[in-house]
Amino acid sequence: MSTRKTIFAFVALIALSAGLIAQGDVPPDVVARIGEQDITIDDVQSFDPEMVFQFKHFFERPMGQVSSGRRQIDDRERENILEQSITQRLMIEDARAQDLDKDADFLSAMARFEDYILLNTYYNKVIRASIQPTDEELRAEYDRSGRFTRPATAKVISIWSHDELSLAEATDKLKRATKDNVEELGLTITDMRIPEGEDGEMMQQKTNMRSADGQEGDLDPMMQVMLALKDAKAGDIIGPKGRDNHFLTVKVIEKHPAGKIPFEEVREQIERELVDREFHRVLEEKQRELRRKAVVTIYYENLDKAFE
Repeated sequence: MSTRKTIFAFVALIALSAGLIAQGDVPPDVVARIGEQDITIDDVQSFDPEMVFQFKHFFERPMGQVSSGRRQIDDRERENILEQSITQRLMIEDARAQDLDKDADFLSAMARFEDYILLNTYYNKVIRASIQPTDEELRAEYDRSGRFTRPATAKVISIWSHDELSLAEATDKLKRATKDNVEELGLTITDMRIPEGEDGEMMQQKTNMRSADGQEGDLDPMMQVMLALKDAKAGDIIGPKGRDNHFLTVKVIEKHPAGKIPFEEVREQIERELVDREFHRVLEEKQRELRRKAVVTIYYENLDKAFE
């Protein structure tokens, strides 16, 4: 073997060994390392919370569906978020290398931003923290308000199909699906409204008219499933319902009757609402208190110049 080949093989072996060591010695909570700087799990999660949220939730809201689905972020999306985190960190470091963190415009903007953050912290940790609704007040608001109700709903697992083969696969998968293995099967559980009262009557009348004309298949698949939910039991499979190679099949996991939402489920919401309701009154009181205690000199001549 020539000297050049020997050196090349030796370098390759060192690189491979270093790679194996690096892979085997994964630091805790570190997703990537740029030189001496770490990008941690928290950094990735806080890089763009809205992007992460949109990747995790998809908002298919067909008629009657009252909650969004949730899924795992796939490898491509994870790489996308990570790459953007890395390139952002690199640009920040490049900005520092060019002393932009000492730039007068940057420092001025930072001072204004610091005041903004400090004021918002004051609102939360002084003004809002001083408003402490009692349990009696929360319960009174819950009993007084008629808002904390929900319609009859069913938790269902649903699959859309487009041909006979996928219909058979959907039915087989739904038969095996449970609350515990739904993610493993790549499915989601959603809440579907069960039409009742006038709403249910109108939908049923429309169904009856279509059936009399031999057009029941023209009904929206979601509407057909919603109507069938009324008499379905947990474990039942409804469907396939649909038309034009667009079919919906669902499995009922559990049903919840219409009624008042339990107090504990809305307690935090009520507390936030009561705090929001009192916020401006308490804020104005604090502002008047601070103003009374402060010694303030106003030069009206210069005030006029500020608005010229």
